[in-house]
Amino acid sequence: MARQAAGPPIDELDSYERRPVNQARREAIIAYGGATVLDVGCGNGSYVREFDTERTTIGLDSHRFPSWNQSHRFVLSDAVRLPIHDASVSTVTCFETLEHLPDPLGALREYARVTHGSLILTVPNCTTTPGMDASNLIYRHFVDRTHVNFFNVESITALVREAGFEIVHVRLINEIDVFPLVGEVFRLPALWIRVLRKLLHRYARRYPMTCLVVAQPRRFADSEG
Repeated sequence: MARQAAGPPIDELDSYERRPVNQARREAIIAYGGATVLDVGCGNGSYVREFDTERTTIGLDSHRFPSWNQSHRFVLSDAVRLPIHDASVSTVTCFETLEHLPDPLGALREYARVTHGSLILTVPNCTTTPGMDASNLIYRHFVDRTHVNFFNVESITALVREAGFEIVHVRLINEIDVFPLVGEVFRLPALWIRVLRKLLHRYARRYPMTCLVVAQPRRFADSEG
């Protein structure tokens, strides 16, 4: 994951080396991605490889990962100063990166500079519910020491607009699974947890952990209008 700070902990890099493709993000790329995709903060490069037969894909990160076995598809770079020409890529993807950057607005303006089509980004959702507040519960990303920004849907969409984009699509994704906690609190065996999940899943409230935003650079949106 790209960031401007000094090197992240080794165990964090390991977690990004193992990170798989997320289905909701994959669907967003299929629906809104163009012919050329630049994945900023690409980590292990899973999205670069996922779409490399369908689109021209390039991954960019501030750290090299062992899984970068096709060196021509990956670039070492800061997430805010991209070695990319103006309006030269169809789509910029930026997954779980802005929360790590001291200058997220500067990063977004840079993404507006290099894309002529779309931006697809996700950040952790930092909106808690009254029940979570009353129980003194928070999402795990609140305690990640590498996070310096904490967004909700309203704040991330406002920042994207300030950077020169028009919002195309917004949704919340990646629901938490509360049943392991319920099992831990009541000391339930694993079988009971599986049964509860199956019986109550359709009635349980959803707690999405991630904001997904799709946007278009305003200069291109205005020209199309």
